[in-house]
Amino acid sequence: MNKTHNLPVLRRFRATQKKSYSMKTTRRRGDRNGNFRNSNTIFSTKGYTALFVIIVCAVLYLLQVDDLRVFGTRESTSSSSKCEFGIAIDAGSSGTRLHVYRRREGHGLLEEVLQKKVTPGISSYVNDLKQLSSSISDLARLAETVVPFECRSSTQIHLMATAGMRLVTKDDRTRIFDSVRSVLRESSFQFKDAWASVITGQMEAVYDWISVNLAAGALPLENSKSLDRLVGAADLGGASAQLAYPVSDSSRNEPGVVILSLPTKSGDAHVNVPIYAVSRLRYGMYEAHHQIVSTLSEPIFPCDMNGGEPLRSDKIGTGRFDRCVALIETFFRKAERQGLGDLLPQEAKQPDLRHSDMKLYL
Repeated sequence: MNKTHNLPVLRRFRATQKKSYSMKTTRRRGDRNGNFRNSNTIFSTKGYTALFVIIVCAVLYLLQVDDLRVFGTRESTSSSSKCEFGIAIDAGSSGTRLHVYRRREGHGLLEEVLQKKVTPGISSYVNDLKQLSSSISDLARLAETVVPFECRSSTQIHLMATAGMRLVTKDDRTRIFDSVRSVLRESSFQFKDAWASVITGQMEAVYDWISVNLAAGALPLENSKSLDRLVGAADLGGASAQLAYPVSDSSRNEPGVVILSLPTKSGDAHVNVPIYAVSRLRYGMYEAHHQIVSTLSEPIFPCDMNGGEPLRSDKIGTGRFDRCVALIETFFRKAERQGLGDLLPQEAKQPDLRHSDMKLYL
């Protein structure tokens, strides 16, 4: 039976940032001239796409699942509205991002007051825990510059790690998080050990989906009949790739489907919506690149530009589009045989979209 996630406060918020690109996003195959032809795929999308920040910190407040509450409840914060801050650290595979949010007085909208990215990701510090501690400590001190002194003890700080930390061994993961938690315990902010963790691939896909639908104006729902406004979301990270989209009620028991209880704008009702949400570990941009390059016996790589700087490898780029496409197709055919995330190979077939003209945001 699928677990139903309740989103009780989603109706009060809208995401505040998005970047849009005039790019069509249907899964297509290209020829060497850059022309596209439709392939046999479940996606038949139209319209424009948008790029939205991975694991938007607002989502950690909006999606009150498994006690992930960056802002906590109104009762747990200071009685003064000026102390309604929340801090989230997004520990990705290629870097760590600090986000500090403030809830605007008089309503539930969130305002981002600070954002900072540092590199590399925390998984890269497995052999230099002292430097890891220094990196996290620097981010905590930076957050102090925008959170008033009298608000810090009631301001929660959370760290959510994604695919980069799923790739390290259990022992190394323990060592890294011991260091992270030690630093955050000593910070001036409110922290519990459980607030620094690795989220699952499926929850990363769910967070992506909610963020994108908030940015697209599809959430909160107008009413129980407005499900056709919901969109799909694809996220290409450094170490993993996520895919999430609404499916029909007949697919609610399919592998990879999670049931989200979404509120309407009025707050008078919740609608259970089945969402296909999965993650492919190792198929983010950098990890996929590494896997493809490692299979090559020749010192050349057709997907890098001819004469350009090598991308994270010592191979010589030739800029051969046709050979690059063939190489990538071979790589993904192998991926299909291996299954999808935690799904077994025989379960990796994706269920149909809820409606055929759904937009897919990247």
